[in-house]
Amino acid sequence: MGFASVMYLDSREGTDYATRIRNGSRYRDAFVHAAQRWQTQRTHGSSIARVMGYTPARNDSINSSIHGPIPSYSSSPSSFSTIVSVTIPHNGQPIP
Repeated sequence: MGFASVMYLDSREGTDYATRIRNGSRYRDAFVHAAQRWQTQRTHGSSIARVMGYTPARNDSINSSIHGPIPSYSSSPSSFSTIVSVTIPHNGQPIP
């Protein structure tokens, strides 16, 4: 999980992400929703929130995850993909 662009730094985004995970959201959804809430604050352009990784793990959450060894990318590149990529427009409005 990360950003394929310049990102806006706001520590509340991490808190929001963790709260969503504790409440049972899938990791990918928690990341994207927190980014959509907090990344809008920059004054121009957009941010791109992206989750890449082991494709069978795309629905993992704190309550449900795959078990067993995950192959390395070099041994099984077809098992990895971009799971989600979301462009978040900026509106320049600070969030109190």
